[in-house]
Amino acid sequence: MYLRPHHGLCLLNFVGEGYSGEFTNNMSQTAALLKAHPETQIEIAEGADDLCRNCPHRRGSRCESDHPPLFDQLVLKEIKLSPGEKLSWKEFSDRTRELALDRLDEFCPGCQWLELCKKVSAAHREKRS
Repeated sequence: MYLRPHHGLCLLNFVGEGYSGEFTNNMSQTAALLKAHPETQIEIAEGADDLCRNCPHRRGSRCESDHPPLFDQLVLKEIKLSPGEKLSWKEFSDRTRELALDRLDEFCPGCQWLELCKKVSAAHREKRS
């Protein structure tokens, strides 16, 4: 499975909302698969990935928004991975969990989903306590 670096954060906070029905269905299926099979191998994508397949903002292998490449760069630098590297979903989500729960403002500046993800991550933090 090919995943953009910032999608490690998105998947951990996903609650069934998305850009379109097709996008949301794909995201829901992917999140469920990864939760059920944490050993699934992930390859770090550069540009569009398996989640971008149904995104209305996709233009070939790129996004019409400047935000996703920035988010990817910020996440890659923090978790010390490079495009093309492979690891399990468990390893990948372990590296991105803290960012998704506690540091969204740093890694998702300007994202239209930021406030929703912050609410979801706050609920996750409460469950940990």
